[in-house]
Amino acid sequence: MTGQLTLTNFGYTGPTLGALIDYIEPEVNKRPWETYKRQAIKVTGTIKSVKTDTTRDWGRREIRKGGNHLDTVRGCPGGEANLGRGCFGDCYAKEASRRFHKLFDIPVSMILKEKPLGRQLDLLVGDCVRNGVTGDPSTDWPLGIKTMRFTDQYDITTIFLTRFWKVPADYEFAQMAKSEAIIHGSVSALDPQAHIDIILDSLDRYEELGGRSIRRVVTAPFLEDAPLWETQDDLMSLSNVLQQPLRFRGTNPFIHLFDLSKVHGVKSNTTGKITNRWRSGKKFLTARYPESAGCLTNCWSCGHQCMFKLGGAQW
Repeated sequence: MTGQLTLTNFGYTGPTLGALIDYIEPEVNKRPWETYKRQAIKVTGTIKSVKTDTTRDWGRREIRKGGNHLDTVRGCPGGEANLGRGCFGDCYAKEASRRFHKLFDIPVSMILKEKPLGRQLDLLVGDCVRNGVTGDPSTDWPLGIKTMRFTDQYDITTIFLTRFWKVPADYEFAQMAKSEAIIHGSVSALDPQAHIDIILDSLDRYEELGGRSIRRVVTAPFLEDAPLWETQDDLMSLSNVLQQPLRFRGTNPFIHLFDLSKVHGVKSNTTGKITNRWRSGKKFLTARYPESAGCLTNCWSCGHQCMFKLGGAQW
């Protein structure tokens, strides 16, 4: 099975999906693959957002309780990029979806059922929800906005996390601004320039219409002479920036650009142990950009909650 290039408008000129065997392990390939099922939108959690007892199986199963994720779309067209490895060469959401044998590259809109969702929002700990964890809301802005307006009734702010595969119309931006929604545009020096421009222009337009936006810059530890340092430094110099150091594997197609002497293994959110399966230059990058807020990946210990609670944002 090979994929078709569908992201040319965003500057992705290489093949998107390679043969299935190239990126699905043999033992996984034995099971059938399917798209996400259309289900009721609900508040849930993941191992990155909910602290669990990793020493007990029952504790690890409790990740769906106590989170603040409210995804209106599951799956993302960006999963096709970079030989099917997703954005930045390592899409964490796509990797997680593979455990459940989901075709992540095909986004599926969920269904808004107000009564059951309202019961969850009544019990929500905190006053914000994040839309864009297991999918990208930009493939169905009308549904995202409709759900946002419903959460407004519970005095809960919506935080959209998006790559802007579809740019909202001005009237849609205006509706989000009226609800004081925060839009995070994930962007990286690893992106084609065309995609960078789309993301930054969209965030600028949202601010022009009265909205609050964050440039969520996915950073990487490039080699000293890598030309992408200039692009990354420019992104990090923008206003309202949140740094998210890239977590990558040895198969990342950009790994030849990384200074591996600056990286380290990261703690598994599943087992709580340090693993080299995923690596990051977090310590090095935090030292290089000491003035920026950073994504800790552990939501329960984060003090600013996707910049929602950080007073330094220039809104």
